[in-house]
Amino acid sequence: EKEELYANYKQSLPFQTSESLRHLLFGKTETHSVFTTYEVTLYDHNKLIGCGFFDEGEISAEGITSFYDPEYRKHSLGKYLIYLKIQYCQELKLCYFYPGYFVPGYSYFDYKLTIAKSALQYLQLSSQQWIPIAAFSDDHIPYQVGYKKLQQVQQLLAQVYPWVRIVKYEYFDANLIPELKQTELLDFPAFLFHDTGTEENVNLIIVFDVRDNQYHLLSCIPYWIPKETNPDRSFYSDFFLKAVYEVYATPKEEEIAYVFLQLLNRKK
Repeated sequence: EKEELYANYKQSLPFQTSESLRHLLFGKTETHSVFTTYEVTLYDHNKLIGCGFFDEGEISAEGITSFYDPEYRKHSLGKYLIYLKIQYCQELKLCYFYPGYFVPGYSYFDYKLTIAKSALQYLQLSSQQWIPIAAFSDDHIPYQVGYKKLQQVQQLLAQVYPWVRIVKYEYFDANLIPELKQTELLDFPAFLFHDTGTEENVNLIIVFDVRDNQYHLLSCIPYWIPKETNPDRSFYSDFFLKAVYEVYATPKEEEIAYVFLQLLNRKK
């Protein structure tokens, strides 16, 4: 019954999600979870119209998923399911509830930003602190910060190597796939590299990590060939990548550019 409801809900989404409810909760190989998971359901008489799952911890709980019958969309059942989860947490006197992520610039998840806004916080990666959502701005978006930092390095390198470019990495979230979670694949959304048009062109890449505010020069290897690639050349989708070791790290763009140039010249 819940799989049918999930499949119906999935068809109404503008983005891709797990192939089934079981896969979302357990992955393809697992049959159980180490977490204490609770379920909340909504019925219109005998018809199941909404369902949600959340994990209970010691002082907090985490929302896993909420889905509902698209015919009831106008009733905001997704938000109502979150309220029911929060109500349960309050009854247990838990301190925090995590409703999930939002995506700046992508309005589909913005409904989470209207829930208890005076108490809502976001995790600032650079400080690893939870900050009131009212303090959030575009300057805090990790992708925007990292991309601008890479552009500074690209400008320094372009005079010598015009084929140095920045790409958005198609598979930066591959570690979220249950079957790949142990592989520790590259998880940066953008990187800079010298595009020579060969498989070895990603042997050396530069990323910027907002968590330590540093550039990292990484040695990568192609890990897996995807079935399909993105025709948009602003994306890198030729391979799933794995960083095998870190060559160098520094907060200074001039320094990382110099080391990168030295290694490229040595390869030539």
